[in-house]
Amino acid sequence: LGAVVDNQSMSLAGTDPDAVVSGSYVLAVVAGLFLCACAFVAFRCAVRRHAPGRAGRVLLIVAAVVHGVLAAVSLALL
Repeated sequence: LGAVVDNQSMSLAGTDPDAVVSGSYVLAVVAGLFLCACAFVAFRCAVRRHAPGRAGRVLLIVAAVVHGVLAAVSLALL
């Protein structure tokens, strides 16, 4: 989204295009860090052969819920 907005210099609902570009890149970095944290928790659980702690469970549950919501939204757009 950031590259498209930057290349076309378009405004979304009257916002500054530079704000949309930087916001989309920040969101991409945050989502990437979130997925890396989920992968780390899953890897650590597999290596140690123990269930994740409270924070790890919350992280993985949030990832599952977000995954389900994104799947529902993408199916609704079909």
